[in-house]
Formats: sequence, C-alpha cells, structure tokens
Amino acid sequence: MLCVKFMVLVGLLGAGNAVDPLPTIEVTPILHEEEATPGIAGGVVEFLFAPQIDLAGNVLVRGFYSLPPFPQLFDAVWYGPPGALELVLRHGMPAFDMPEGITISFLDDPWLAENGTIGLTVTVEGEGIVQNVNDCVIFAGRLGSIRKVLQSGDPAPGLDDGTLIGTQNFGMEPALSDNGTMKTRLWLVGPNVDESNETGFWVGPPDDLRMVWRRGMAAPGAPPGSVFAFAGLEAFNDAGELSFIGGLEGPLIMDPDDNGRWVAIEGEIRAFTAPEMPVPEIGEGVSIRRGGAGNDNQTHRGTISDIAFLNGPGIEEINDRVLLTGRPDDLLVVAREGDFAWDVENGVTFSSVGGLNVNAQDEIILRTRLTGPSITTENEWAIYFGGLDAPSLQLRDGDPAPGFDDGIVLSGVGFVPAITSMNDCGGIVAGTEIEGPGIDETTRVVVLGKDPVRDGWFPFLRAGDEIGSRRIQWNSDIDLISAYHDMTGGSDGKKQSLNDFGLHVLRIEFTDDSHGVYMLRPRWMGDGDFDGDSDFHDFAVFQRCAGMSENLSAECQAFDLDGDGVVGLTDFSSFLGQTTGPFYCEWR
Repeated sequence: MLCVKFMVLVGLLGAGNAVDPLPTIEVTPILHEEEATPGIAGGVVEFLFAPQIDLAGNVLVRGFYSLPPFPQLFDAVWYGPPGALELVLRHGMPAFDMPEGITISFLDDPWLAENGTIGLTVTVEGEGIVQNVNDCVIFAGRLGSIRKVLQSGDPAPGLDDGTLIGTQNFGMEPALSDNGTMKTRLWLVGPNVDESNETGFWVGPPDDLRMVWRRGMAAPGAPPGSVFAFAGLEAFNDAGELSFIGGLEGPLIMDPDDNGRWVAIEGEIRAFTAPEMPVPEIGEGVSIRRGGAGNDNQTHRGTISDIAFLNGPGIEEINDRVLLTGRPDDLLVVAREGDFAWDVENGVTFSSVGGLNVNAQDEIILRTRLTGPSITTENEWAIYFGGLDAPSLQLRDGDPAPGFDDGIVLSGVGFVPAITSMNDCGGIVAGTEIEGPGIDETTRVVVLGKDPVRDGWFPFLRAGDEIGSRRIQWNSDIDLISAYHDMTGGSDGKKQSLNDFGLHVLRIEFTDDSHGVYMLRPRWMGDGDFDGDSDFHDFAVFQRCAGMSENLSAECQAFDLDGDGVVGLTDFSSFLGQTTGPFYCEWR
C-alpha cells in the first residue's frame, strides 16, 4: 500500500485551555476498505475494526476481506508500520505451533501489547479437532515467533488431573498488558466441576499462567460466609495484579446487587470495595452498601478505582455515591455526590460523579454533573483531570471549545469518559461535540487531544474534515465508540489506540460510506526531533536548519515558525519563547 501523509491544519486558536500554538496533525493512511489485502493475493478489504498500536508505532488491524470467486467474507489480522503491514493470520492458514493439517477456521478479537506481543484467540479445524471440545486456541508472541498458549480440552493449568479447559461462551477471554503479561478466563469441565466452580481467571507470562480467582472461592472482606458467585470487568497490570468486580452469595447476602471490587496480589485476594466495608473518611458508622460500579482500569503501580454506594448516618440518595481510588487498605475518596464542586462558581455541588480513569502516573480523569443556582442543561456536565489529590476543571459544557474560534462551545461533555483513551505519560484523546456559529450536524463531532508537555487541549480531527478526497462523517459522538479503543494505556490490560509517544490510531467513517484506519501524529512547531518537546536537542536541530530557505526537510519545517519559508532570526526568537524543556516519561 502506498503510504501518503496528509497534513490537516486544525482549528484557529480561540478561548479555552488550548495550547498555543496548535500543532499540525499529520494523518497517515494504514488501510482502507476496497483496497487490496496485504499478503493475500486477489483479496479486497471489505470491513475494518478499530486498530491498536504499540510503543514502536506498529499497528494491529483486524478486518474482513473478499476473495473471488468465493461468495463469503474471510477474517484476517495485519500488523506493522504504516505502508508496510504484514499478514499475521487469516482464515484457512496453518495454525501456529500445531500439527500439520490444523488450520484456522475463525478469528476472534486480537490483542496487541505495548512491547509488540500479539495475542490471538481462534477456532481451528483439522484431523483430531472436535468442535466444542478442543477447537479453541490462544496464541501469543511477537510477529515471527507466535506460539500456542492454551487449547480447549487441555488440562487446566495448576488444577487437579481431569479438570480440563472447556468451551462455554467460546471458552477463553485473553488480554495483554504492556509487557505481554496475559490474563485469560477459562471455563472448566471435569468430574469435580459444577456450576459453583466452573470458571476462573489465570494471569502471568503466557508460558506460566497461574489461577488467581475461581468461582465459589471465599470473598475476603465481605460478610461472613460469602463466596464469589461471578466476576467480571477485570483489569490487570504488568506485575500480574488482577482487579475485578465480584458478585456474592451467602447466608448474609440478601441483594444480588451486593457487589464489590477485589484485587488478586501475589496469590492473595484482598477487598477494595466490599459490602459493609467501613469508609471512615466519610464519617463514623458509614460503610459501603455495594461497590463495583466503576470502570475497569489498573495502573503499573497497582492503583485502581471504583464507584461505591454508601450506607450509614447522614447518607441519603443525594450523597450516597462516591469515587474511590488507591490500593486495598489505602483508599482515597476522590469525589462524592453532594460535595461542593471544584473550580466553579460558588454554591455549585456535584449531583453525580463517575467515569473515573487512572493512568500510570496516578492522574485521574472523571465526569461530574453539577447542580446549583447557576446550573442549566447547557453547562451541567464537566470533566476534571489531574493528580489524585487535586484534579482541576478541564472541559465543561458551554465553555469555549479549545482550539476553535470565539463563540464555539463544548457540548456533550458528559459522554467524554465513555470514549476517553489515556496513555501512561499523561496524554489523552477524547471525543465530544461542539456548537456555535458555522457548526451544523455534519461538523459538530470533534476528537480532542490533551498534550502532557504543554498541559492543554487541541483538536485532532473533526467531522467534515477532508483526508485526501474523502470527507469525515461522524453524526454524533456516539459514532466514536467504534473508532478507537478507550481506557488507559495498556497498563490495565486494555486495548490501546494511543501510545506513550502520543501516536493515535483510529477507524474513520467517510461520507461515501467507506471506512479507513489512520494514524494521527501531532507535529509541534519547534520540535525538530519529533519527540513531543522543545529542548536543547531541538536547539541542535535548529542550528543545522538555520539559514535554509528551499526544500525544507520535515525537521527544518518545524522551525519555520513565521511561515515565510525561511529558518531565520525571527524564528529563533519565537523558538526561544515557546521552549518547553525536556519531557521525560519512564513508561516510554
């Protein structure tokens, strides 16, 4: 595929907490529908899913393709840098690390770790393969060294002889953390297996998976006699620490919604928000009625978050919902319904709190709904971001849209956490809507980025922008749910569309009803080495570019700050005025 880069100039600097100046967004095609399939002669791409990206900027894409004269569509997975995708797996291909004659019959969602490890769940067919018995397989590894991890019908790791991996609900739900640590749910069959213990979670390196939770285990921190009836919405980190929402059953459990969140650490399960757990920060006698209502994310350091509902003196419907973060036995109350809102006019309180995500640096993003004398439906939703103890107001309905002309304001901020992607270095991508002069239903959806170096927001792309000869079509912010993967940057085992260098990949719908996968890279003026900051390294690049006026290279174009085609003294003065200093992030 020919790799063509489009430069999109986004917005004009207006009010709001936008960075100054705004970056140029470099848009690089990865793969588009109706194109030839990489590595499959005669194939044509028919449908693409949201892409994933690793730290090196390689992209993993799953799609369906047609192959005349066959009438059906086939699955395939590709991986590689823009312009050089390689075929990883396709329907009918020999299965990795399995006997000759065993082939791939169906692909489930693939996974890409930040370190380049690929995880694949497939069904296979061939001699000795029995449907719904031993046809489900997990593979993992780097491109060129992918190996079998688990297969249905095999003994379940670490359990009694005769306990096998089953195929209920397709049998396996693998995920990968940044360094390739794997989590999988296995459904079990065997003489000692029944409905009370038929499923569990295994975590660890792919070649050393160990069970950390199983249905029917005792639930520590819960009322006496409580056992786990189910678990889900799990997250885990590179160290193999697993957090999960657990449902309970037992003699003192009267409500099936009496859930909580637990953490498996070094073989021990510990309660984070279990029913009846005290919350002394709120008040004496206040306890958790139920937890497990929060997002499923977990950081490298093991910090997790949850939403809990409270019981006790002074607790009413208007103040019974609280956001908690931290580690077991070290909880921090982030925000609570009924509290006074931060960074807004006097008398405004939180009527709702939720949507909490935490990144590797223990920075949080959360959604709030405001109430008070000055609050209307036009300004009631707000987004906060910052350290655990001091998040600040970032986006609010009715406020100026960062990077746009005066009069254009934010709308639909309350939906932001549902489509927020955070990386481990403080970068954020989030979709929302805007309204104001010149904005209509074809141009109101915008994808915003937050730059951790300049501490401000900027527009990546918006509906109505043109890429090549095509125009982007997003009818509402809900359309962005299938455009890219949300949550934090891989340290929670979630799929990653924003890497720690700020590269963003997404699936875009166009007005011609086609879809394509693209990479977005912010190009900042004064950043000649393209590492996101402007420091002494960039000054060295400036010295090499000084005086140039023709055919400026990409690195020298970064220093033509006045746009006159020459890198001169005026540009040097502007460069000095906007240097950021070096930006270091241990996670990259």
